[in-house]
Amino acid sequence: MNAAPSSTSAPVTAVLELDDISIAFGGLRVLTRLSFALRRGEVAGLIGPNGAGKSSCFNVITSVYTPNSGSVRLHGRDLVGLQPHQVCRLGIARTFQLVRTFQRMTALQNAMVGAVYGRPGAADKPERRALDALAMVGLADQRDREVAHMTLSDRRMLEIARALATAPELLLLDEPMAGLNESEIETMTGVIRRIRDQLGIAVLWVEHKVDAIMAVCNQVIVLNHGEKIAQGTPAQIVSDRNVIEAYLGDPAAA
Repeated sequence: MNAAPSSTSAPVTAVLELDDISIAFGGLRVLTRLSFALRRGEVAGLIGPNGAGKSSCFNVITSVYTPNSGSVRLHGRDLVGLQPHQVCRLGIARTFQLVRTFQRMTALQNAMVGAVYGRPGAADKPERRALDALAMVGLADQRDREVAHMTLSDRRMLEIARALATAPELLLLDEPMAGLNESEIETMTGVIRRIRDQLGIAVLWVEHKVDAIMAVCNQVIVLNHGEKIAQGTPAQIVSDRNVIEAYLGDPAAA
């Protein structure tokens, strides 16, 4: 399967557009001419082997890294050169591979951090926005629990709630299922579907639980050694020979 067209041909309704993004550290190329786009309400999976450039892609989108070339646009506005907090206030929120919650604060206080420091207007009623975010991920009954006493699964949900409390247009999920058991994975899958269906937020999701990606995502983007090797529907991706060789493996050969 050929890679999908670059974001230069993306519809004007795109929430996020990456166009020919390249970045290198010294002589190490991390991303090479990466292009794709996401629309409102779309859940896109970003998959590939360890070291493929997935987290680096997130860091470029959120302005933690500045690319050597290319553009990142949110509703047509170029984000390159902005600070991470400015990108958040414009409408991009994220979670992390390693959970970064505030351990000595309550779940509600964690979510209120997102409400206060997110998009302008999100601070009008920060407690209400934070409570709505906790309810969306199933943590309403734990609003007053200190985070240090919450399970890993609940802390991952709380990170999502804090991100949602910023009132994002785009949510970046960085391996939210890491370390979760099968029941917790099923619950997380339901939350991601609920975010898509009820909030209409665009979601870019990095995950090694490929079955979950294929079950939920509208499109899947596959990276290998910093390059996009495929982009398409889940059905197209699972049958793509390049993806099978680079990442998925051939079930018949197992």
